[in-house]
Amino acid sequence: MLKPPIFVCAVLAAGMGPAYADSDGYFCSSPNFLAYEFSFSKEQANQHKLYIVRFGEAFSARPSSIQIPDFQVHGMTCTGTGVELLGWEKKYLVNVSATAISLAGETRLPAPGRFPDDHRNPPNLAGWSPVTRGAMPKEYTSKLDSHDPAYRYELRIKRQDTRNRCESTVETTLARVGQHGETRERLLIYKNRVSMECGE
Repeated sequence: MLKPPIFVCAVLAAGMGPAYADSDGYFCSSPNFLAYEFSFSKEQANQHKLYIVRFGEAFSARPSSIQIPDFQVHGMTCTGTGVELLGWEKKYLVNVSATAISLAGETRLPAPGRFPDDHRNPPNLAGWSPVTRGAMPKEYTSKLDSHDPAYRYELRIKRQDTRNRCESTVETTLARVGQHGETRERLLIYKNRVSMECGE
């Protein structure tokens, strides 16, 4: 039997834990989409962007993106229709529909640095994930909730050692998996060499 084809699309070449200063690669998901942000990947010329990968019939190998204000993300929550992002002083709302995304507005927080409990410590899929930092196994798969009846979606993070013991290569992909467990499409979200804290 012939195996179904696997389509690979590079989204970016550039974790899960607290938001570090000057960090990016934070994400959230809803049953309708995956959202993630990058702010200083070299391909983006230092632009802060939010990326959306829709699930179901609206799925595309080219994620939608929108430029957002330049701020350090301290919290990130996905709903069925949008994304809330917390900066140090403001909360930003991005609307997500089946065909478009738009920056809906921003509101000032009651006090700088005081965040709702359900918004704190967004997970990370890039250089600040526990996999990247060695706090989890070298390969990690997270199954994302989805309303798609035909496919399931898996976020996969893989760390590989290099000759330099203080560096590793990290690759993050989103896999679209068929009903029989076969990977039908695979989006490369992040791939980069990351410096590790290895001591003297």
